[in-house]
Order: sequence, then C-alpha cells, then structure tokens
Amino acid sequence: MKYPPVEIRIILSSSSTRQTDHVVNVKVMPNGYVWGYNDPTVSAYHLLELKSVDEVLRQFDIMVSGLTFDIDPFRSLQFNVPALPPVMVFVRDLHLHVASIKKMLQNALVRVPQAMTQDEANEYMEQDEDEDADDEAEEEDEYANMPPLVALNESPARHGYFTRFQERLQAGNNVGTHTYFS
Repeated sequence: MKYPPVEIRIILSSSSTRQTDHVVNVKVMPNGYVWGYNDPTVSAYHLLELKSVDEVLRQFDIMVSGLTFDIDPFRSLQFNVPALPPVMVFVRDLHLHVASIKKMLQNALVRVPQAMTQDEANEYMEQDEDEDADDEAEEEDEYANMPPLVALNESPARHGYFTRFQERLQAGNNVGTHTYFS
C-alpha cells in the first residue's frame, strides 16, 4: 500500500488551471516528512526535509503568513488531504480557518491514511471482520468458563463455592480471622 501525500493547491485566480497552480505536497517518509513546493512560473520544485509534524505545521504557518500579507494575493487554497473531501478556502478568509486546517493536516500526517484500490479495501475490511469474529468467539469462551452468577440474597456456600474453605475450616486449618456465614 502507498501513502498519498497531502496536497495544497495555491490558486492564482478563478481562471487558473492545474498547470498554473502552485502546489505544495507533504509526503510521509521513513525518517520524517518532505515538504515539496512546485512553482510553475519558474519550473522549479523546492524540497524541504522536516523531522516532525510540528516542523510541517511551522512551515505551513510560514506559508500562510506570507500569503495573507501578499500585495498581489492568490485567490484561494485547496486542501486535498487523504481520507477527507477536498476543502477550498479563499486566501482572504484563511486566517479564520488556520486552526481547523492544521488539525486536518496533523491528522493526516500522524495517522497516515493508506491509498488502496476498492478490491484491496474490500479485502482489508473482510480481514477486519474475520478478526472481530475471532475476538467475539474468544470472549464467548471466556464467559463459558466463568462460574454461574449468584443472586445477592443467596449464600455462595449454598452453591458450593466455598467447599475448599469449608473443608479447611472443618479440618481445623488456619483459614484467617474472618467470619463467614452461610
């Protein structure tokens, strides 16, 4: 299974196309994260290696800060976060949604949703259902091995629970200083 990146599309205007959008991809790597920025105006792809989710969120804050005071601003940002529907926010309203967007990013980077085909997903879900059935069977076995319940107004001795204790008591063995009534 592969791990899809978080994609942030930075859209210049309503007439922009996928080819003219600036794009940030955040990829999960074995030793951290890679923040990649594609600037189509200069055909450049910039990479930053980041060690933690906190560093990714700091880089996001830096980007948001720059976008909010830009004198020739972009129009909007589209957030394509794995396992969530795409979300688009106008740059002028970005400051209102930063906390929510950071939660989305953090969730995707910490929990790392996996991309798979529909057939793979169905197989995965069937395995999960099989494991649940096994867990239920084990739980039923545990309950089957438990002694029967005794009503609170009945004596446990009446049901033979204290047989060993009673035998030791009758044999004169020291069974402690507690007094038991039956």
